[in-house]
Amino acid sequence: MEPMPQRMLSAIGKGEYNEIEKYKGVAGWTQNRAEIRGWVQDFIGRMTQEEAVAYFAKEEISLAPVYNIAQILDDEHFQATETVVEVPDADMGHVPMYGFASQLSGTPAAFFRPAPGIGEHNHEVLAWLRLSQDEIRRLEAAKVLHTGDGKLRREFAYQ
Repeated sequence: MEPMPQRMLSAIGKGEYNEIEKYKGVAGWTQNRAEIRGWVQDFIGRMTQEEAVAYFAKEEISLAPVYNIAQILDDEHFQATETVVEVPDADMGHVPMYGFASQLSGTPAAFFRPAPGIGEHNHEVLAWLRLSQDEIRRLEAAKVLHTGDGKLRREFAYQ
């Protein structure tokens, strides 16, 4: 079987370039990558994602689709590997969150607490910097520190 780069050129209708010295081997592909990438993009650009995956699978060329978040959430592989999980949230009920990339049977990963509230740890963190409680309150009053102001996370607009 031909190496992948040669099969790719043949699959996109540019097989004649496999015989041109300038395009041969790793050096040829590296030196001409912008041109070759353009050919591949032009070819794939006329297809849907599903058509491109099916076509290149038939041609025995390795590729994988680049998913958007909706496709990730719908994909059974991502669901089976718990790439995205629902975690409890005091303000919003449940929120989607990335799961754990490594899942080890002997030491399984788990979420041990929900995300903190806005400003929940301000005093603790700023105490490490040896700021006094008066100084922290001054920063809060000047709106330098977010305290949450009693708002739920879903009510915040981060800008």
